[in-house]
Amino acid sequence: MNIVKKEDELDKFLNQYCNPPLFTWDGLSEIKEHLSILEMDKDSILIREGQLCNCIFYLIRGAVRSFYIKDGVEVNTGFSFEGEMEGSFQNYLNKPSKETLQVVKKCRLISINMNTLRPLLKSNIQVSNFVRIIIEDYTAFLEDRLFALQYMSSMERYLHLIESNPEIFQRIPLTHIASYLGITRETLSRLRAKMIL
Repeated sequence: MNIVKKEDELDKFLNQYCNPPLFTWDGLSEIKEHLSILEMDKDSILIREGQLCNCIFYLIRGAVRSFYIKDGVEVNTGFSFEGEMEGSFQNYLNKPSKETLQVVKKCRLISINMNTLRPLLKSNIQVSNFVRIIIEDYTAFLEDRLFALQYMSSMERYLHLIESNPEIFQRIPLTHIASYLGITRETLSRLRAKMIL
């Protein structure tokens, strides 16, 4: 059995985002002070709609869904998996989150404390570069999600989900997937049956 140390996971994450010549060892050490590793059980809430949270999260393992409540019904807007960022950009702007982020499969995450990093943005170019790279990555992630919601049909979103995450039906309950696609669970079951035939 391989035992992965927290330090190794943080170093791997930093190496993914922080390449020379923009970063030095001292800069990485300072950035690392603002990172921590969390483990969260299924159904735990990362961020609740209307809440201010000072962290952005990177998924090492697990799955998270994003949703909001409309007329008492949960409307799923997306899913995050290993190697993806998750959080609320509204929170980064010091505004309440518009969505709830909930753990669907037990998660191991890196929590990036934007509250403690923010004061260093003007005085430390390496921290500034790190935050810029994280925000760029997260913005691209949100743009992909927005494109899927606004420009893809239910069928296209369904096919995109299968293509980008083939095990999605083993990881995400059908009710959540159907909500994301804008169809009923029964319609999703029929759609899946047609695809299998």
